Amino acid sequence: MEELVSVIVPIFKAEAYIDECISSLIKQTYKALQIILVDDGSPDNCSHICDNWASKDDRILVIHKMNTGLSDSRNVGIESAKGKWIVFVDADDIVSENLIEALVHNKKEGSLVTCKFKRFDTMVEECPIKDAIAIETYSNKDYGRIRGGLYVWGTLYSSKLIKDHSIRFDVELSNLEDVVWNAVYCRYVGEIICVNEELYFYRRTPNSITSNCVNREWQILSWLKARNSIEKQFVDRQSEQMIASGFKKELRRCTNNIYEECLAGDIDYKTLWNIKKEYQKVAHHSICVWGGVECLLETIFCGYIYYHLYILLLTIKHKIR
Repeated sequence: MEELVSVIVPIFKAEAYIDECISSLIKQTYKALQIILVDDGSPDNCSHICDNWASKDDRILVIHKMNTGLSDSRNVGIESAKGKWIVFVDADDIVSENLIEALVHNKKEGSLVTCKFKRFDTMVEECPIKDAIAIETYSNKDYGRIRGGLYVWGTLYSSKLIKDHSIRFDVELSNLEDVVWNAVYCRYVGEIICVNEELYFYRRTPNSITSNCVNREWQILSWLKARNSIEKQFVDRQSEQMIASGFKKELRRCTNNIYEECLAGDIDYKTLWNIKKEYQKVAHHSICVWGGVECLLETIFCGYIYYHLYILLLTIKHKIR
């Protein structure tokens, strides 16, 4: 008997794409699905479209709520999930018909399973379904090495693990929420299995969150918020093992990306300092305690010397590459 998989789809202003998304889900070769459509107070026709689909397939559950954002919509979906496993899908994306089957087939106890993805604009060219699919395995400390990155969509998560450890998306984040989520979740698994096939198709749209990634100042602010969120979630869990094994590394990753954005966007120290002032919740005194030498130096020198040293090292690093 197939184990139930809950597929959570947050929906907001996606009426042009939602039919394609839901259609790709109900066509899955893996049939034991609970498809949770979370209508995040979408002002377009999404509500009617979702209800129409639910009337055709009893595996579909529609939740209508006020608009509270992507992270909260996923959290609402988690609360209603009945499956042993949870998969997140974005409303404007499409999945291969064997996505869920491939993820479930390759799962192991204490592991996370994900797959390769492909970005597209209007047309999807799916890879032919293969009888045998290659996989790559990473330790939980090396998920940053996964080609293309590790995102929450198109990934198989344990519902029990999520609920036992009260893992939820930070509702204060509108970008990089998946970075924080995976940083916390991966502390509880031993390895990450990546199905080496493009089974998830990520649609590039003008209004998508990632369209703002070219705005370097917005990205820096996002990494500052992510760093603060990781700090809060890890420290709140009060687990020495979690802090020792991954916390400092995750803070360094956020810090490194902040300065990578500065270098790529030619953001000077004064601009960076103003961005930090804009986000008053960045708690340097607390990060200094847990974040290691990098954050200590950043605090001691008020960021000025640290900024120039970091940019210099990144410049040398890129030239060596």
